[in-house]
Amino acid sequence: MDPTPPPHNPEQAALEADRRAELALLWSRSQHLVEAFIRTAVVHAHDRDDVLQETAKQAALHFDRYDPDRPFANWAVGIARHKVQELRRRGKRDAVALGNQTLDLMADGFTRVKDESADRVDALEHCMGQLQTRHRKLLGLRYTDGMSVAKIADAVGSRPNTVSVSLYKIRAALADCITRRLRRLEGGGHAH
Repeated sequence: MDPTPPPHNPEQAALEADRRAELALLWSRSQHLVEAFIRTAVVHAHDRDDVLQETAKQAALHFDRYDPDRPFANWAVGIARHKVQELRRRGKRDAVALGNQTLDLMADGFTRVKDESADRVDALEHCMGQLQTRHRKLLGLRYTDGMSVAKIADAVGSRPNTVSVSLYKIRAALADCITRRLRRLEGGGHAH
């Protein structure tokens, strides 16, 4: 047996890496919706975990079948719906809280909610990009790192009251920016 590895195609490897990165990004943006659908449809936690893992596995295995012109969340919820139906077919009828017709209606409802919330996510991302770097850092320390106001004050060399007021003002500014951007989108205008 020849120990020499097969010839490596750098272009193909780069394309595959791009597809994996695209899948990871799309899945991370849609996973909460897929999980919510599964939580609503499946009774037992261990079955919910199995269905979620199977859904993620199928999404990865068949990502080449995904049509990028359609919302990824709709596609992923569709996979989850099939996995829930498989659970019932495997004799675990008591594990599924809903009938097939209700599952279909619920899947449609979840994907409509996702379509509407996509504008909110886009607005949030846009408005976060408009913040000053120090304001993004404060939000990150508070909400990503989960630091208390007192610990943030220590970290940035400020007083807890000052940090608290700053966070309040940043949140208010973000909420205002998001509201304005969503109004522009609803009005059919371009929100740049």
